[in-house]
Amino acid sequence: MTTTRTQFIQPLVDRCLLVLPELVGINLYTYQMEMADRIFFSLLIGDAEEITIEATRQGGKSEALADCTATAMVILPKLAFIYPHDPVMKKFLSGIEIGIFAPIDEQADTIFGRVEDRLTSPHAKTFMSDPEINEEAHKSGNELTMRNGSVCRRQTAHAKAKIESKTYHLIILDEAQDADSTKVRKSIHPMAVATAGSIIKVGKPAPYKS
Repeated sequence: MTTTRTQFIQPLVDRCLLVLPELVGINLYTYQMEMADRIFFSLLIGDAEEITIEATRQGGKSEALADCTATAMVILPKLAFIYPHDPVMKKFLSGIEIGIFAPIDEQADTIFGRVEDRLTSPHAKTFMSDPEINEEAHKSGNELTMRNGSVCRRQTAHAKAKIESKTYHLIILDEAQDADSTKVRKSIHPMAVATAGSIIKVGKPAPYKS
């Protein structure tokens, strides 16, 4: 990763962080913005990183991830349109594909439901009605889609679930401490290989006997 590349990307990350509160209508705390900063940087620099986030219950991690996801779905295709020849940015020209996983479907719905709320709220609709944005979100089953091609999909990481065949630019694994390790390695990780996607594993402290 060159210094020149980082100098080009960081201003774009800063713009994403400015758009986030304007879109969702919520001002995140500093530590939540640090999460969002790292996620946007990973996506825009194309480092294909596996990022871990550990936070206590009710620590605001789901809120930060949902707001970051909603913002990425709106802003990254716009940035890709501005920089269509950039080797990393061009993969978002047809939208960003995001998969939200958790050990059980109900847990995955925690972040997914908030993404839906943020993109379909009156505040977001007003923001996206601007002619320069011109976006709208639609939900169908376990998917949220946008006009720009962005998709956010809710899936389970249960050991017996058949979840292969999808490809994502961003994977969020919530309650990662309870996910089946074999399912994560063999079924979920490969979904980000073709895109050099980013994988976010978020959870809370859990006791294990060793």
